[in-house]
Amino acid sequence: MKKFKARGHATLQADADADALICKVAIDIAKEGKMVVDVGEHIDLLCLLVAGTSPTGGDIIFLKGGKGTQPQHTYSIHDIQTENPMWVNNILFAHTISGCDTVSAFYSKGKFGTFKKIQKKDTAYIAEIFNDLHSTKEVICTAATQYVLLLYNAPLKIKFVKDLRYFLFMRSASKTSVYLASLSLTVDAIHLHALHAYHQIQVWRGNEPPPLQYGWYREGGQLLPTRMSTLLAPQDLSKIISCACLKGCLSACSCCKAGQSIFVMNYLIFLKLISRFTFQASNVHNCVQVVWGYHV
Repeated sequence: MKKFKARGHATLQADADADALICKVAIDIAKEGKMVVDVGEHIDLLCLLVAGTSPTGGDIIFLKGGKGTQPQHTYSIHDIQTENPMWVNNILFAHTISGCDTVSAFYSKGKFGTFKKIQKKDTAYIAEIFNDLHSTKEVICTAATQYVLLLYNAPLKIKFVKDLRYFLFMRSASKTSVYLASLSLTVDAIHLHALHAYHQIQVWRGNEPPPLQYGWYREGGQLLPTRMSTLLAPQDLSKIISCACLKGCLSACSCCKAGQSIFVMNYLIFLKLISRFTFQASNVHNCVQVVWGYHV
């Protein structure tokens, strides 16, 4: 910084989010009617510029440098706002809810698919809730649940997350393998995900809600994300169901990849295990239901 200042360059050092500071400076300069070129690679920059740049001020050009054989690209923020006016209010929600530096992502639900779904579905009211500084936690979590139902294309008759998880599990039961990660999040995981996303959006919008009230806890002078508290399946069930590993779970084990060492991932193994007992068909069905909280 000293060398830059010695050469007459204005310099700033971010105390927290550098992307937010970069965009704030660019937006403030653009408000004076000047054109600004913002050089970077991170998608956070583009999203923050689209959400915060005034349409009446100077334009901001986001320049993404080339790498290897990939050429550099330039994006006019005013052009993006004109061609996609809904993104001015929705883009921060779409970016954070689908995963960013401080918010986890849904398994196998990339940003492109999320952005595309938001364009097709009426989710403006959900984005508004996440943009509103005065939204209560209950309202935030309810809105996030509605979004998850849309994200996983839940049938209209499904209104609750536990029903969605059961539906997704039964739909995938005919396949060779069932991956827990491909199911919807548990209720408390969705709530924590929503609070993290809401907090990040508010920080980017210039507000400072206390992180300890939005899914974070402090340990050793650091902020860490609160983890989900509900089990993926009842403990009694986990005692009789396991993966196919005979000498302990190895790194290549499917349940290890899903972050669990006690839950069966392969549905055929599950059927083989319960076939050792004398069950009526209805009881087998009930046993499957127990996994997703119907009879817990």
